[in-house]
Amino acid sequence: MVKPPLGFKVSQEEYAQLETAAQASGRTLGEWCREAILRRGSASDSEMHDPALAEIIGLRLLLVNVWGHWRRARR
Repeated sequence: MVKPPLGFKVSQEEYAQLETAAQASGRTLGEWCREAILRRGSASDSEMHDPALAEIIGLRLLLVNVWGHWRRARR
């Protein structure tokens, strides 16, 4: 079953970026966008979220909280 085409709006700068990426991969803009959307839509949570980033953010929160308590205690 063929569904109607999808569409979305992008700025001129975004269009140029998409067009460059499509050309670099040797695909048409439509083919490249379709593959990118399908690849992102089928990616698992572990592929979309880098665990290292979560660790870095957690460490940052810990340091900010500890430093804030330490600074207030020194007053």
